[in-house]
Amino acid sequence: MRALRNDRSTEDCRSAGAGPGACESAQRDSLSEGRGITTANRDRPPLRIREAILADAPALAKLVTLWGYPADSAVVASRLRHVRGHSNVVLVAATQSQVVGWVHVGLYPTLATDCAAELFGLVVDTEWQAQGIGRRLMRAAEAWALQRGCRSMYVRSNVLRREAHAFYAHLGYHQIKTSLTFERRLSDAGRRPEPSHR
Repeated sequence: MRALRNDRSTEDCRSAGAGPGACESAQRDSLSEGRGITTANRDRPPLRIREAILADAPALAKLVTLWGYPADSAVVASRLRHVRGHSNVVLVAATQSQVVGWVHVGLYPTLATDCAAELFGLVVDTEWQAQGIGRRLMRAAEAWALQRGCRSMYVRSNVLRREAHAFYAHLGYHQIKTSLTFERRLSDAGRRPEPSHR
């Protein structure tokens, strides 16, 4: 497993555009070389933030399904193999025996903007919510992005997920635009579009 270094100073973090509170929190919650960050709750076993491994696939599949995208462990393991690398990372919050949350973040390279990161997913088991786990995962993801020279991180959230909007706003994110998302199935690319009937 590739170790993630936390060798950016708080001053570097602030110069990248994050607020002071976010910077100290990102430094505390980020991954250090060779180990994860351990957090504890009096009523729960200690949690560790670490990079996802293939053995986590069954637990990740359960959480992906909870998010509203049903998938089995074999599918999730295949996806995890594909996304792991310099430009993407999946971090998990885990006890010694259970993965209770994950965050997926990746680089967002474009010709029009400086280096940025984008959140691709964040899920915490319902029985472990409201304990700061989502915040810790987000701060670890932000630290990963800072270590790769990113100056900002984008979050896209369905307009119906109002609780999620409040969560991200609490972490210091602000809405910059409203947009529509379009999709075309590439398997249909050779077909003529169906005529519209009115």
